Amino acid sequence: MKNITLLLLLSPVFLIGQSEINKPDRPTYYAAYDSVAGVYHVGTTEVGQVTTSGQPSFTSSPDALEFLANTSTIPISYDPLPAVGEQVEQGEIYEYEGALVVCRQTHARTIFEPSETPALFAVYRAEAPDAVLPWIASELVYVGTVRSYNSVKYSCIQQHQTVTGQTPDLVPALWSIVSDEECPEWVQPTGAQDAYNVDDCVTYEGQEWVSNTAANVWAPGVFGWVLR
Repeated sequence: MKNITLLLLLSPVFLIGQSEINKPDRPTYYAAYDSVAGVYHVGTTEVGQVTTSGQPSFTSSPDALEFLANTSTIPISYDPLPAVGEQVEQGEIYEYEGALVVCRQTHARTIFEPSETPALFAVYRAEAPDAVLPWIASELVYVGTVRSYNSVKYSCIQQHQTVTGQTPDLVPALWSIVSDEECPEWVQPTGAQDAYNVDDCVTYEGQEWVSNTAANVWAPGVFGWVLR
């Protein structure tokens, strides 16, 4: 991991008024930084260690993907993914083809893409400001994450790591279709996670309906809808 600067590992008496990670029970990623001064310290606090920083901003997480999501706007650089056959270390974050990958277990890198080997890697991609990223396997997605698959846009309705063979069109409990239409066709919700909200507009049997009920799972004309 590039730009790693060892922060002061001090006894608790020196920690008053400073950000710290105090003897975590599992390795914890941290970023301590001053975006105005352009100072960025990134590293990992091992089990039982203490890391403290006097930088004005500090974020940490034992989950690498959550850490990357929390630091996606910080200009941090990471080592490139080692070449095929070279050692890849568990817990390390690497840059690879415009994305970041997290090694899940130490191994000699195989010929397969990180997205094709979810047991070895997890993939993180920062959101594109003006475009919807295509769906890939091995990526952690959050509620509200939008991805395209077979030219259709889907919105994540349950946080998960994507898996080969479980594309958005096959798992409606995890994804819902995003329509560019003002009143798309009504689709039977599978539960509270994709139920309609108040003021949602749908087309049903040739008529446009507006929901007047929160967590609406009923069909228009049955309950919870009014004609537009």
